[in-house]
Amino acid sequence: MHKGEKLFLYLAGISGALLLAMEWFRIERPSLPVFFVVPILFLIYVLLSPGTFFVDARLAGRFACALFAGIALQFFFSRATPKILLTECLTFLITLSLGATYAAFFAPEMFADRLTLTYGNPHRLAVAGAFSIFTLFTFLNLFPKKKRPIVYCLFVLIGIAIFLTVSRSTIVGLLCAIAAYVLFYHAKHLIKSVVIASFLGIIAFSILPEAQQQRVLDPLTNPLNDNTIQQRIGIWYTALQGIKEAPIIGHGLRAYSDYDQQYKTEHYAEMTRKNIRIVDRRWAHPHSLYLGSLFGWGIIGTLLLIFTFIPALRYSSGNIKVFLILMTCFNLGYGGTELRIKSDDGAFMLFFPLGLAYGSILLQHLSQKLGSIPAPPLSSNSFITKVSNTIRQYA
Repeated sequence: MHKGEKLFLYLAGISGALLLAMEWFRIERPSLPVFFVVPILFLIYVLLSPGTFFVDARLAGRFACALFAGIALQFFFSRATPKILLTECLTFLITLSLGATYAAFFAPEMFADRLTLTYGNPHRLAVAGAFSIFTLFTFLNLFPKKKRPIVYCLFVLIGIAIFLTVSRSTIVGLLCAIAAYVLFYHAKHLIKSVVIASFLGIIAFSILPEAQQQRVLDPLTNPLNDNTIQQRIGIWYTALQGIKEAPIIGHGLRAYSDYDQQYKTEHYAEMTRKNIRIVDRRWAHPHSLYLGSLFGWGIIGTLLLIFTFIPALRYSSGNIKVFLILMTCFNLGYGGTELRIKSDDGAFMLFFPLGLAYGSILLQHLSQKLGSIPAPPLSSNSFITKVSNTIRQYA
């Protein structure tokens, strides 16, 4: 999610898929839950991109790598999953601390604008922070009670960093995730949670520079005059026209850029007459997960995407289910005005938690079906045995 994400995403995804295939053949191809076919159908649909054949093949690869990385991690190293995810939190905190320290001493002007640090984009920094918050919260029970105040301080620290990015879509996603968790697990504390969230929000708002405070207030007080919203309206308008033209199979998500350019050129007078702002810029996507899915893959692909999440949410359990709920609700809120699944880190954010859930379901299913999953016979002196023993020691 920071540097070199493409290399590690593809390495983890491809090796994970190969290991899963080898394990399936090794234990003589046992039957799998029928709903496991749904994510595969979705990936095939994105790969084919019926509206514009194979235009989204690259996206299908990213989605598949994120999904299979999650499945393999939870299937083969379920006991190590919390430590691996918490390592990501540690990495994020290190990059945040080093970046903020450098800015404080050598580039204080970085705090006057939206906080970016070494992430190159405020949204990337904010989303990585949200992922860390959800991970820490999900596995909070692993920390001794004496050390939990430290974790609470980390929540505050990461939250302040997210507010300094002024990533409004990330803040909306965080609120959606928090609201969903409270409603699902602690509905009786809803009012208390709203009061605490409002109090913390007011404190965080007060530390923002004046220009960024205005950026937060404009969508609430005068949304139609907000520069970003005006741009979004034009983007969403062309996306809606594209959805109307191919509502069933879509155009392919990566076809949006060309479609948007062509539509603006051919319907310039019409859009001007409707007071829709036209920006002379090439937009890569519709800036909405919902519109992007419908534009790219139509009703068929969007339904496949939805049905991919339903069994994972239904049959997963424990911490993995909590993590999936938080990440899914975050993406639903964040995706209202943003769409990052075209990028490697964006694909990871949506499909890696889904893979963890499917991995936990697969492990439970095969354990019940086979009694246990026998390990292949190996020489006690083999390199693989030594590696396996090392992994088990730390897992």
